[in-house]
Amino acid sequence: MKTVTHALRPLAITIVALCSFATSPTAHAGQGQTSSRTRKGRLYLSWGYNRSAYTASDIRFTGPKYDFTLHGITAKDRPTEFSFDTYLNPTRATIPQYEFRISYFISDKTNLSFGISHLKYVATQNQGTNISGFIDPSLSIGLGGNHDFDPIALASSFVRFEHTNGLNYESVEIETLVPLRESQSKTTGLYLTTAAGFGIIIPKSDVTLFNDRNKNVLHLAGYGINGKLGLRFEFLDRFFVKGFANFGYINLSSILTRSGDTGDRASQSFYFIEGSMIVGASVYTF
Repeated sequence: MKTVTHALRPLAITIVALCSFATSPTAHAGQGQTSSRTRKGRLYLSWGYNRSAYTASDIRFTGPKYDFTLHGITAKDRPTEFSFDTYLNPTRATIPQYEFRISYFISDKTNLSFGISHLKYVATQNQGTNISGFIDPSLSIGLGGNHDFDPIALASSFVRFEHTNGLNYESVEIETLVPLRESQSKTTGLYLTTAAGFGIIIPKSDVTLFNDRNKNVLHLAGYGINGKLGLRFEFLDRFFVKGFANFGYINLSSILTRSGDTGDRASQSFYFIEGSMIVGASVYTF
């Protein structure tokens, strides 16, 4: 529950920050009148940061001399401690869990976008779990043999499992804006946003297996689908701030666990919730 609260905190901050505008009677000024301003044809860039939480999942490990599953593995994200040198330094801004999107409005209230959610996933170390499957005794003296849902602790010398250089979700989305409050000129406004998307997962995993650590390369590991709900505040005609909750499903069928062409793989699937705060601007009009 605590991790879900952290994930949704950016959205909660946005709601509180915009309350004064949403309840302001002047925000309705000119309602019923029309404005020639439109977002259609505008290209927007946006950037921000996220927190995330994940459901428990079964992780299957396969390779020469082993095929086993760890059941009900819990995990959390790994946010980077705030510092101006990290979050506001262009050369280091991609170290934390970030959001980047490029959006094009096909109509005044609808846009198509492409972007990346740089999430981080860390399996909780030393947690209690159950193991099923087979491990050749030559790989592990203590865990060699057949297993039938046997209870164990997730020791780092056996398995340490992270997607910390990115559980990178690259997706396309369609988003719709619903006006809640608008100025007469439509250059300032508060909007409810809803979006749906799908994409691919390209993680860079950090896996220790049988006391052998491997930091693997970026690779296509699976796919994801997602839906978003958020609030967008626009100002000065071309700028916006948005907070949103992102709910989705990730299926990873081909996670690299060892370097080289060894055939060692892991697979898992889980649901996630993400809370993000982003800022953006219109950079071009077609």
